[in-house]
Amino acid sequence: METVIVLVSAVATASLLGSMHCVGMCGPLAIWASGGGERTRRTTLISSTALYHVGRLTTYMLAGAIAGLIGSLIDHGGSLVGIQVAAARVVGGVMILIGVIKLGQLGLRRASPRTAAPSAIGKVLVKLRPMVFQLPIPARAFATGLLTTLLPCGWLYLFALIAAGTGTPFRGAIVMAAFWLGSVPALVALVG
Repeated sequence: METVIVLVSAVATASLLGSMHCVGMCGPLAIWASGGGERTRRTTLISSTALYHVGRLTTYMLAGAIAGLIGSLIDHGGSLVGIQVAAARVVGGVMILIGVIKLGQLGLRRASPRTAAPSAIGKVLVKLRPMVFQLPIPARAFATGLLTTLLPCGWLYLFALIAAGTGTPFRGAIVMAAFWLGSVPALVALVG
């Protein structure tokens, strides 16, 4: 239990310290989803902001549970061949590999700028956009919060990898809840 508390504290602190990234990426989306900038009652703004964050928490924890499940499968496979905590080792290796790839891409981008093609998830989000726009503000906020997890975000992916490294769906969900918790204050301050 003590290690879980340490992990949750570290994740929440890192998320809080890096939450300006969340403000830059999702801030305008959070403002729009919650009805900020529109002529809405204060109570609607508060409830919509809460619903936006509940939507985020829901899918973040689901993503964390799935990542933890994948980690548990890796651990199980590793234990069959005598490797303990295989998920943590795989996650550490993946993080190093991603870092090396990103450093290589950084050099390539300076040499030749390119435009990325929309992902499959991006295409789905574009199709869902008209439906979300038509929802009343509270429902729009909740739906947008649910969909936020699908947006490409390296910061989110880092914590999903940490969730996988826990090796259990429950701990993976807890890691993502801690990540969510660290990002909430900055996003709420932006909307409020």
